Amino acid sequence: METFRRDLVAAWRWLVARPGFAVTAVVCLALGIGANTAAFSLNRALLWRALPYREPERLVMVWTEIRSLNRHRQPASAAEFLDVAGRARSLSAVGAVRVTYVNQTGGDVPRRLLAARASASLFSVLGAEPLLGRAFTAEEDRTGGEKVVVIAESFWRGPLGADPGVLGKTLTLDGAPTTVIGVMPARFQTGFAERFELFLPIAIDPQRLPERGLRGLSLFGRLAPAATVSSARTEMAAIAAELIREHPDYYPAKAGFGLNLVPLTEEVIGGLGKKLGLLSALVALVLVIAVGNVANLLLARASSRHREVAIRTALGSERGDLLRQFLAEGLLLTCFGLVAGVGVAYLGLSLLTRLPGTGIRRLDEVAIDPLVLAFTLLLSLAVAVALAFAPFWRLRKPDLAAMFKEGDTSKASAGAGARRLQGALVTAEVALATVVLIATGLTIRSFLTLQSVPAGFDPSSTLTFNVFLSPNKYPERHLYQGFYDQLRERLATLPGVRSVATVQELPLGSRRFAVEAEFEGHTLAAGEPMPMVDWRPASPGYFQTQGVPLIEGRDFADSDDARGEQVAIISQSVARRFWPGASALGKQVRLTGRPGGVARWLSVVGVVGDVHALGLDVDAPLQVYTPFPQATFPSMAVVLRTEGNPSSLARGVREAVAAIDRDQPIESLRSMDEVVAAHLADKRTYVVLLSTFAAVALLLVAIGVHGLMSYVVGERRAELGVRIALGAERSSVFRLVLAQVLRFTAVGLAIGLALALLGGRLLSSQLYGVAASDPATLIGVTLLLLALGCLAAWLPARAALSIDPANALRRA
Repeated sequence: METFRRDLVAAWRWLVARPGFAVTAVVCLALGIGANTAAFSLNRALLWRALPYREPERLVMVWTEIRSLNRHRQPASAAEFLDVAGRARSLSAVGAVRVTYVNQTGGDVPRRLLAARASASLFSVLGAEPLLGRAFTAEEDRTGGEKVVVIAESFWRGPLGADPGVLGKTLTLDGAPTTVIGVMPARFQTGFAERFELFLPIAIDPQRLPERGLRGLSLFGRLAPAATVSSARTEMAAIAAELIREHPDYYPAKAGFGLNLVPLTEEVIGGLGKKLGLLSALVALVLVIAVGNVANLLLARASSRHREVAIRTALGSERGDLLRQFLAEGLLLTCFGLVAGVGVAYLGLSLLTRLPGTGIRRLDEVAIDPLVLAFTLLLSLAVAVALAFAPFWRLRKPDLAAMFKEGDTSKASAGAGARRLQGALVTAEVALATVVLIATGLTIRSFLTLQSVPAGFDPSSTLTFNVFLSPNKYPERHLYQGFYDQLRERLATLPGVRSVATVQELPLGSRRFAVEAEFEGHTLAAGEPMPMVDWRPASPGYFQTQGVPLIEGRDFADSDDARGEQVAIISQSVARRFWPGASALGKQVRLTGRPGGVARWLSVVGVVGDVHALGLDVDAPLQVYTPFPQATFPSMAVVLRTEGNPSSLARGVREAVAAIDRDQPIESLRSMDEVVAAHLADKRTYVVLLSTFAAVALLLVAIGVHGLMSYVVGERRAELGVRIALGAERSSVFRLVLAQVLRFTAVGLAIGLALALLGGRLLSSQLYGVAASDPATLIGVTLLLLALGCLAAWLPARAALSIDPANALRRA
């Protein structure tokens, strides 16, 4: 250890004497180690950390599926929940959750809160203990049960100020006094897609179940002690077959109805696993580039250490001593790189987690914890060993006779073999950077393509918000219809408002009504499932306000009320599918699965453009709109088209709502541009991450090329001086240096392009509208790296022009 301590002191002195080299090496290592530390932190928090429940590996979710429509993860109905809970022997318990909103009043400002209507069994299924108090019981989870609520930790610490006496406190929810009985910890929500503020009893009445077609429940189950995921899936298939036999009207044979059982861990991770897998692979390549850079710098320095190594060898030093010295230098460099890299990772993750609207679930759980630091330390040790090996391999067999010839080693050079090794390292760096840049370029192109998809509506100059009317305060249809009529009238009078409309759900929203529909003249084959359409009640003027083009017929009118003719407006895709080559006006459509009403035939009075209501990366669904007075809901979205900045109307909107009902909260007051941005948030964040790491790779390649060419020019000063002395034009010398760079870069590009094309299939599933062999991306990356190589070699090439032939000849 004492010997190694002396080696560390010698390494420190060696680095202090070469500050430029030391800083460059530490920066390269910091970028590589920092990027991998950040990527490991993301993987640990989002993919590998166990869910905060008892035996999380035994938790599953059960979805309904309709295979003929390629829908494999659909919510369940209340009846299907009871069927699964009562028949499944492979599940020891099943819980249900339905997303809803409740209005909190009684305070200074009314609030609209995101709530979960949950079965009492849910908490025992997940096996999570409350932070305070208790969960509700089966007696409370029934029709007419006591009004109780379990609140989320975020709601307790936020609006309630972490009140220690919160248990027993009464909240006014939807106009009804409700008692707080428990507080669930923040991590309890890890398994849910939403961040709930409240948990309320779902109170399903087995005697008064809604139709089986009304699905909105997420089902959570716990595997029985002897059950496996495979055996549970087999049982779900058997239960689905029983339901098909018992309820053929709801489950046509050819519809392909089933129950899809998915492990909860897989459900929470979703498609994030593939994205983070690609990100981690590319970040690993960035580290390899960084290590290659520093190794190249050490190889370049090794040529100037021949005399030192020769003297030490002549004095009796063995290869082990030499290796230990280089290991000390590598460890010292890596230690500085480790400290700086952790700082880079911490700064990057802090910026990422504080970035609003990232769209990534559980991002607030990302942190640099002891396990992450242990990973970084092990990674740094591996890097140190790799850095020690580079100069050791170059100097392990010193030629003492050549070294001490005429007592001068100043002319010792790396030799052709070392230069080839250094060139190979730069070539490898360019190849790896090519892979990183192509993957990033394809992802960026995919995102830009997605952004340019015609959404079917005009999001500019529109302000939107949601209203949920309490069923206790507005129990009848005419009451909430009157509220929205008054609201539209008041909003229309605000300065700068061009038009106002309401719709049941905005495009790109999280909810939808998918209902079965019949179309005049369209006959189903035996066992064929009924077509599913996206149903959206809307007020007159909605299409003009939302910017949806009217293709044929008319818009809804005020006369389309409950007493008037039952009418509908359909999307262009519906008209083309069911009445191709003919006008759809006057044709009939019936929404058989419509909630709360008798199925009636509706006359088509208009055809509008298709709207990507479910997502820009999803085909526009078949859509049927009905007039708001003929199909009313207490929950509606309001859209205002404005003449100026939509956000300037925020205060007027709140005042208009308060003038009708001062206890009525509104939610998600934002422009439609913000709605579109939120829809693309996770993809945008992923693009930013990839672009950041690609920029790091570019910087490292530039450092590597510049470092190599600076060394090569220094090594060839005598040769270049002789060329100039013999009459070679300086421009030809300049081209000679650049040609060497282009050779390294071209070979690296060729290898990188081949690797990228071979691995393109792995990326194809994450692309939209762009092929993995996209020519524009391949050509763009090629030109970028060629330009970067020339730019990085420009200063060394300029230095070659300043060589004094006389001095070069004296040194030759």
